Amino acid sequence: MTSPNDPGLTVTALLRAHVAGDPDALEQLLPQVYDELRRIARRRLQRERADHTLSTSEVVHDAFLALLPMDQVDWQSRAHFFAVASRAMRNVLVDIRRSWTQPSRCSRLHDRPHTTASYSRVGGSPPNN
Repeated sequence: MTSPNDPGLTVTALLRAHVAGDPDALEQLLPQVYDELRRIARRRLQRERADHTLSTSEVVHDAFLALLPMDQVDWQSRAHFFAVASRAMRNVLVDIRRSWTQPSRCSRLHDRPHTTASYSRVGGSPPNN
């Protein structure tokens, strides 16, 4: 397949090689795109709240995982890859924002009235008040 030390392969060529089944292509791709992905993530994080909990690296890693499996995309160019990666980063950050605004699942469960029916479904009995 591709030579691990071939610096002549472009991002687009590596993406296409990965789609074609080259197991080494993804390993070669990451070092070539990582710095640019961090720049994109840094710009996106600058638009977020000051108390944001994710680091630049975490945004990059979460977005990269969201892009997997990459072999199902018809990669057109380097710019196409970075546009899709930027969108994945945006989605990661939007999901975090949503989690801040939604009450936790536990708090919603505690707000529900406890009925005998709800206890019988889980095999317990209602507390004695």
